[in-house]
Amino acid sequence: MLTAGEIFFAVVYSLFLSYLIIKLPFFSRFGTSAQWIAAIFLFKVIAGGTYGLIHYYLYNGGDTFEYFKDSKIVVNSIKADGISMYLRLVFGITDPNPATSIIPYKDAMGFFTNMNSYFIVRFNALADLFTFNHYYANMVIYNFLTLIGLLYFFRFLNGVIP
Repeated sequence: MLTAGEIFFAVVYSLFLSYLIIKLPFFSRFGTSAQWIAAIFLFKVIAGGTYGLIHYYLYNGGDTFEYFKDSKIVVNSIKADGISMYLRLVFGITDPNPATSIIPYKDAMGFFTNMNSYFIVRFNALADLFTFNHYYANMVIYNFLTLIGLLYFFRFLNGVIP
């Protein structure tokens, strides 16, 4: 659900990361202006937000919301069983037959044994610590990280096909 908190954190993170894109010299090495990169980033954020809204309101969720729900289970493990359980769930191996202490978490999650999907759950569980469990703020951080990958791919293609 899109709340005032969701909007606030998504906007704050979008503005902060856009500022970093413009100010950090790292982003000047890709053969285009930092302003264009910031604009592309903001376009990615708008597209991601639109995707989230469409899936939430038209389809009652979707895979990204399921990953996010599972990440809340991981983050809530801090309150229930301490930071060591959180670290085990985020950085540990996802065995189909885990230790007894992990079984309640495995049973509560839909993606624990699916490594591809659980990677996104892990990402969300890490991002949740900074975004205070806000889906759209996590989406902003995800778009920022994937932007860096796209920039390196652009630089590679620019070198191959001038």
